[in-house]
Amino acid sequence: MEINEKNNRAWKELDKRYLEELQKFFDKVDNVDDLRLKSGIIHQMLRCDKILTEIAEEMFKIVYIKGYNEAKKG
Repeated sequence: MEINEKNNRAWKELDKRYLEELQKFFDKVDNVDDLRLKSGIIHQMLRCDKILTEIAEEMFKIVYIKGYNEAKKG
C-alpha cells in the first residue's frame, strides 16, 4: 500500500507550543557572543529537531497503516 506522503510538517510548524519554545531557544542563543559557538548550538539543535521530526513522522505512518489495515478487516 502506498501512502500519500505530502511531507507536510504543519503538525509541528503551526503548533503554538512548539513555536513558543523555539522562540525561547533562539532568544537564549541570541545572548551567546561567540559566533562560532552560537552557530554550533543552533546547528546541533536543528539536527536534533530534524531527527525527532523524522521519528515522529515514521510513528504517525505506522499508526496510520495499522489503523488502515484494521479498518480494511472490518
